[in-house]
Amino acid sequence: IFDLAREDSPLQVLDVSQNKHLTCISIEALARKCRQLKTLYLNGCNKIQARAFVSLGQNCTLLEDVGLSGTQVEPSGLRVLVQHCSNLRALSLEGCANLNYHNVTPLHLAFTQRYLTEATPDARDPGPGPDSDSGASTTESDRRPSCPLQKLKLKGSRSLSGAGLSLLAQCCPNLTELKLTECYALSANGILDVLKHCPKLQTLGLALIGPKLTDTVASQIGMYCPNIRALDFSNGNGAKRTITGATVIQLALTCTRLAKLILLGCHEIQDQHLFALTSSPCASTLTVLNVSLTQVTDEGACSVLRCCPKLEKLDLSANTEITDKVVDCILSVHSLYADYAYPLSLCVLRGTGCSATSLSHWAAVARSISAAPRLPKTLPSHTSPPPGRCVLLCAVVVGVVVVVVVCCESIRAWALQAPCRSA
Repeated sequence: IFDLAREDSPLQVLDVSQNKHLTCISIEALARKCRQLKTLYLNGCNKIQARAFVSLGQNCTLLEDVGLSGTQVEPSGLRVLVQHCSNLRALSLEGCANLNYHNVTPLHLAFTQRYLTEATPDARDPGPGPDSDSGASTTESDRRPSCPLQKLKLKGSRSLSGAGLSLLAQCCPNLTELKLTECYALSANGILDVLKHCPKLQTLGLALIGPKLTDTVASQIGMYCPNIRALDFSNGNGAKRTITGATVIQLALTCTRLAKLILLGCHEIQDQHLFALTSSPCASTLTVLNVSLTQVTDEGACSVLRCCPKLEKLDLSANTEITDKVVDCILSVHSLYADYAYPLSLCVLRGTGCSATSLSHWAAVARSISAAPRLPKTLPSHTSPPPGRCVLLCAVVVGVVVVVVVCCESIRAWALQAPCRSA
């Protein structure tokens, strides 16, 4: 680090994660010389304290992506970092055990003060004149720039309460990705505040947060965040969970762009809930589905395989009702693709009722599929056969029609000429 900090460096990306020997002295020297830094990962560097973050905020104002997971985050250092780095897009605070309401409050104030200051109109600006159109005038809230932060990872922040999360949500309306895995102290109201204040969310991780995630909360995700694409509701073994299949049905109706859905350990999920998912608009966009440790059987799994044309990864592990029918379904669906690439690249069947013979057969087929040259295309929709077969079928039909028409015209011409011959 000291070698990097000897002269002004054009360095823009630096990852020194899991380095237990870095101290504040080296980070301060780095911040003074490497002012062009845009991406900095200090994950796991637990000897770094607040003064290092203060130096980074004052010198490296171009930072866009900062990873501070597993560090000793303190309010003073984090506040300076947020106030000075106006281009900050991604912030990782995973595993920061001391991140609680009292530490989040200065961060909320830093965001608020910064963007309120930027929104203050210039004293030299006379504002709209008396002849200006009143409809063109903007309010203070319209002129106020919003926080640019788009990705916030808080996994393992076990002291973060619902009130602290609400403060963060209020000052970060542009969030597109939020990870709240293992945040046990959250409340249902805190999660609802996130949904209300962050309508641009596309990725939301709510795994292992206990019974705070209810059907009432989860069913409103699509209502407040219509662009949601990835949801993680993973549940630990034996943990109590109040989320039910009703949530899946509601998500299928409201989350029309859903591409990734993780339902690991949600024991109440059954086939009828997957039927609702595959009959909804999101069936055409779903690429990853995890329903391990649920009550799903062959019928539900086969419905997903047949009706989700873009499905790339399917996890059915630890479902004892899954049998060889699923393997047969995979093979039959693949046969429909002809020369086109079959999108399913991973299907986890560990702990299911599939026989070893069936799995070995599927493994042999999978190897032949991966070795064969294929066009990088998938089916356009779950209701349409592969384009190659469509063309072949249309050609056959057209050919038959042409033959029939020619025969009819020949018979008609012969019939018209028959009276002339007799005369």
